[in-house]
Amino acid sequence: MKKRRSLILFIILFVLTIYTFICQLNQLLFTEQTTDTVVLLISDLVGEDEPEVKIWVHAAREEGLHVIVMQDNDFLRPCTNRASFAGVILPDQIHKNANRILIDTLDQYVRDGGQLMLVYDAGLHTPSGHYSSQHSRFSKLAGINYGMYSSLLDKMTVWEPVLGTDSVFSALHVPPGKTVIPKNDISSISEQPLYALSGYQTPEIQYPVYVTRGYYDGKVLLRTENNLVAGYRQYGEGGVLHVNLPLGYLKGQTDGILLHGFLRYFADNILYLPYLASVPDAIGGLVMNWHLDSNAAFQPLDSLKRLGFFEQGPYSIHFTAGPDSRQAGDQLGLDANNNPETKKWLKFFQQRGHSIGSHGGWMHDYFGDNVSDDNRDEFEPLLVQNKQVLENILGTTINEYSAPKGNQPQWVSEWLQKNGFVAYYFTGNTGMGPTRSYRKGRLKHTALWSFPVLTFNQAASFDELEILKVSSHDVAQWLNSVSDFSVNKKVARLVYFHPRGAQKYPQAMRSWLAKTRQLGDKKKFRWYTMSELSHFLDTRKKIQWSVTEEDDKQIFNASYNPGLEHQTWILAKAAYRKPQITTGTGTVIDAGEQWLVRAGKSSTLQFTTERRAR
Repeated sequence: MKKRRSLILFIILFVLTIYTFICQLNQLLFTEQTTDTVVLLISDLVGEDEPEVKIWVHAAREEGLHVIVMQDNDFLRPCTNRASFAGVILPDQIHKNANRILIDTLDQYVRDGGQLMLVYDAGLHTPSGHYSSQHSRFSKLAGINYGMYSSLLDKMTVWEPVLGTDSVFSALHVPPGKTVIPKNDISSISEQPLYALSGYQTPEIQYPVYVTRGYYDGKVLLRTENNLVAGYRQYGEGGVLHVNLPLGYLKGQTDGILLHGFLRYFADNILYLPYLASVPDAIGGLVMNWHLDSNAAFQPLDSLKRLGFFEQGPYSIHFTAGPDSRQAGDQLGLDANNNPETKKWLKFFQQRGHSIGSHGGWMHDYFGDNVSDDNRDEFEPLLVQNKQVLENILGTTINEYSAPKGNQPQWVSEWLQKNGFVAYYFTGNTGMGPTRSYRKGRLKHTALWSFPVLTFNQAASFDELEILKVSSHDVAQWLNSVSDFSVNKKVARLVYFHPRGAQKYPQAMRSWLAKTRQLGDKKKFRWYTMSELSHFLDTRKKIQWSVTEEDDKQIFNASYNPGLEHQTWILAKAAYRKPQITTGTGTVIDAGEQWLVRAGKSSTLQFTTERRAR
């Protein structure tokens, strides 16, 4: 009997030792967790380096947020302090299969006060990989039934325009011009006007959503005519943000605005998290990207110069440098090597601090119409020639690029990265700020920042706006609204023009530049170049910062050598009291509904604040 008791005691001690070891290991694995950490929860069968995971991590970092990846097993361990997480995200494409333990644990996590962002296809399958018998096994948490394969089969998913109010799209950081009045009459389904998301040359984007059924008792954010697309509801002491869209998949196919938008909404409106601004000093602004591609630009440039359009800036101004445009020998190009007029403009822009970039490869229309994945040997020399000629004339390195007619095969991006470029304009991900662009679900060029264009409905340039017969009044209103959006959200966006198109809207341009000058004089707005923002964002990625709690104080620590100057932390006043700088140099700014903590030149910064009760 004594030996038996000793054996039982040994087994208990052994189990406790193993349990303690696992808990300590768990703590070591997640040492980067701080009080503002959001957990991206992934299946045990999925690695952290999978593109479907990385796409979320990269997006969160671009939004200035702290996200760590955690597998189900680590989340489910009894010693895991789930209450310490700021929130949990169940991303799309990763949690189709879910076991009952995970579902019940997440249910209890939310009931106890946790906040969950539940995305698209989570729980559609049983652990064995078959569709659930009735609907997604997370339907109870979502507050509405979806994923009803057993009854709908291939009609479980529909492709429809996504609808929302102005206020919701604004909260998702969707800029003016990115929404349109829906084609169908939907006035009967909402008391407030609803708008549909649009894209470049796409009046209404059709999105894949699951058919939903049942009464939803939460706040509807987005919908289609008949289905819930996104909503937030209280559940126990916590809440669930349900998004019925494949956010990660869409970002992988160059439509990332909703992934970034819902990360922003989850952080700002539900979790009230602090974040690191994506623009210097948290001063919003615009990149004005000019494309000069033929000798027809000379007369409009003179007119725009007389009207004072180049007195502000700096802008990003890109040239196609060859003598021809549509085909060899047509002499429609800028001919930078031999044309004094082209050299005059290059020097004029350079002397005024504008950033000169390369607009494709030597012959604008020919390059844009014909470059493809299969003809690198023919077209790469044209890229080389365009870059070298501009560099020889200017005596400086060219590191910005724009693709003629938006045509940029993957090999061109590869060439840009190998040849020292840092940024390029992009016709995907419209409405977003600078981002690392995934294409076909993969990120292949990690040293390049893409700058998506802003659109006004389905158009991006003045030439296209004129074709669509958009009035000067509407164009001016859009440009002024875009400026206000950038200022209010403290972000940067890119607009692009050709001189000929801009010349056709002189009143709109004058109104806009008067607006940006006024905002600039108040230190609320800046013009940025693509390369300037790229260098800032590269530095921002290297900033080490954390938020810890001690004696009811939130302690922020940041470091970067050579210095933190121009980095800025943004804290919602609804969640934080006025910060106090305790180490290093910086300034605390009252920005209305937010506190800005703007770092000085020191390599370390510490500030403290108190979290308000919510």
